[in-house]
Amino acid sequence: PWEYPEPSPDLSYDLEKTEPPHFRAFRYHYKRHTIEISPCDKNSFVKLDNEWPRYHRAKVKRLAARGNKVVRTLPPAQAAAHELCQDLCEFLSRRYPQIYKIRRSSTGSQGWYGEGSITNIEMPALNASYDLTKEDPLTVAGLIQPTDINILTKHEDGFYHLDAMMIAIGGGQRIKDKIGKNLADLHFSGHVPHYAEQLRGPLDKFLAKLKAERPVQRNTTGISMHDELHWPEATMGPEDDWDPEIGGPGVNTPGYQTWKRPGPISDVSQLWFRQERQVLRRLPKSKAIVWMVHTYIEPMAKVAQEPGVPGRLASLVRSWDPINAQ
Repeated sequence: PWEYPEPSPDLSYDLEKTEPPHFRAFRYHYKRHTIEISPCDKNSFVKLDNEWPRYHRAKVKRLAARGNKVVRTLPPAQAAAHELCQDLCEFLSRRYPQIYKIRRSSTGSQGWYGEGSITNIEMPALNASYDLTKEDPLTVAGLIQPTDINILTKHEDGFYHLDAMMIAIGGGQRIKDKIGKNLADLHFSGHVPHYAEQLRGPLDKFLAKLKAERPVQRNTTGISMHDELHWPEATMGPEDDWDPEIGGPGVNTPGYQTWKRPGPISDVSQLWFRQERQVLRRLPKSKAIVWMVHTYIEPMAKVAQEPGVPGRLASLVRSWDPINAQ
């Protein structure tokens, strides 16, 4: 099978000083939904910045509090989860050797470039260590880097299904609403605007053609009323009470009686600019597709100070049709 090209060590990365990238991935005008992607080079599978320690603490806390409500692997994705965990350990230890230390098996050649498979990975600066021979591979994969993880596998029905998720950062998402669904059901149940007429066909073709040797990346833009990394209770109500069909706590839940939907925003200081860097790649052994999401959150008041950004963003919002605006 195809092998990942050797990443170049980034010895300039500093756990305290390296600032997050500032993506401004939006146009002046919305016309239709498109799948806008660009190549993901050998060094960009995962990008670290000085927010990584905070994200790691948040993931550990979230996992301790919610367990299998934030990480789950269904049987069709077990092999893919193991493969991804090994790939991430290989990449991270080579790209950021000052952050990650690994130990390998003394037998076999299942690692990259014929080396033994990785058995342990440590992040001394974060006081964290994981045993790959004993711990759940998707959990480890999620805890050693800042992105959320989704794994899509192709079933006998010919469709890709979301069979594994680690969403310790993805504010406003729950595994129970998504796990096991095929791609169309995910988008329809998520009320993605114009999916049926604009995205379904192109997305199916894109995934069918995605090659292991050609991973891609894309960015998305959003505006929110919170900077919560996990579940935004202020805007969505209690997590366990959420009903995706009514967009709030379910009728027979405790939260239905107590939660109040936030009122209109009156000041830019109450808004947050959320962007995602998404990486999609096909795993060479299992052939599953990995969809990794790195969330970046900035105060809108700060972003609005950048030359040209307020006008471009305002123009985009004004161009939305009623479905997108909703």
